[in-house]
Amino acid sequence: MTNGNEHPEQDPAEGLRETIERDLEKQDTQKETDETALESNRLKRSEAGAEAAEPSPGN
Repeated sequence: MTNGNEHPEQDPAEGLRETIERDLEKQDTQKETDETALESNRLKRSEAGAEAAEPSPGN
């Protein structure tokens, strides 16, 4: 007799592995998003700095 809540076809360790892989994928996605945002901020700052360094017309 088996309990309806048990899933004998899936090893408990496999369920844990799937959860870990899903969490790692989320972390990778978040890291890529963070890196993209940092690069975007660097570009914005460098562009702003370049504009400030240019002499104004008429001077």
